[in-house]
Amino acid sequence: MTGMDPLSWSGPAFLRLWLFGAVAVGGLTLGLRYLLAGRRATRAELAALIARSRPTEIAHLAHGIAHAIEAAVAGLAHGGELVIDGRRLRVPAPVPAGSRDYVARSAADDRYAAVEHYVLDRVRNDEIDRLAPLVGKARVLDLQMIQQHRRRGLWRRVRTTGRFLLYLPGALWLALGVAKCGVGLARDRPVGMLVALVCLAAFGLSQIRLPRLTRRGQQLLRAMRDGAHGLAATARTAPQQLSKDERALAYALFGTAVAGAGLVQLVGAAPPAHLVASLDHGSSSAELGDACSVSSCGAASGCGAGGGCGGGGGCGGCS
Repeated sequence: MTGMDPLSWSGPAFLRLWLFGAVAVGGLTLGLRYLLAGRRATRAELAALIARSRPTEIAHLAHGIAHAIEAAVAGLAHGGELVIDGRRLRVPAPVPAGSRDYVARSAADDRYAAVEHYVLDRVRNDEIDRLAPLVGKARVLDLQMIQQHRRRGLWRRVRTTGRFLLYLPGALWLALGVAKCGVGLARDRPVGMLVALVCLAAFGLSQIRLPRLTRRGQQLLRAMRDGAHGLAATARTAPQQLSKDERALAYALFGTAVAGAGLVQLVGAAPPAHLVASLDHGSSSAELGDACSVSSCGAASGCGAGGGCGGGGGCGGCS
């Protein structure tokens, strides 16, 4: 090792430096990712988020617009406002035509969530009777939902600066490794070990992504799921005890694992393995944060441990 220029160091000395630095840079990158996800919600803030969240909004946070539409179909069909006929959908009652800003429509008429307004309007007035085109035409609704989540601090805002800061330390350290490989090749020195390490580090850096949800959004999802295992049991064994919102929430959290035969046929999919596992072993997914349990099945109520699906009585199958 000669001088302060690491590119002039011997191979073993540079490898030690680069490996130590790679570990430090990896820790820095993960720390930046943590900070860019935003702050955690306080207990009071989380309780307020739970109280105002609709089942289809939870479904959208968890798995996107297609899952939210399926949850809406599950709840509306359970409430008799939508009919599932094989793979076709039908709304028996007239639906007034209105604004296609379904979030605003839900604010004006809170009997239905935004996604439910969309489903009823599209099926009845646009005669879209199949699930696939219903999902395919929901791009605008998806953007409306994302904007709503962002206003509530649940969905990360896309900023180029954040991505730049996240990947900058790793990119600089990789550049140093690549430069040393070039120096070694120019001097006809073996660089195979360093090349392998640089490639491995580049792959690891490529797997680090900014979270889609903020930390508040992750907390909300965990709170809803952790408080809803009684709801899952009821949805599978005694779904007639559930309200429309409770049925939609069960589907939002656990998918086709708790769906009726008609909805399973409509969706045409087996329950995802991670949803089935969460029913049997509890939820500890890394994509979720933490919080308190959800009362009244989490459909539209506050946070607590008293009655409701997660506790001792009510819709959770414990009565």
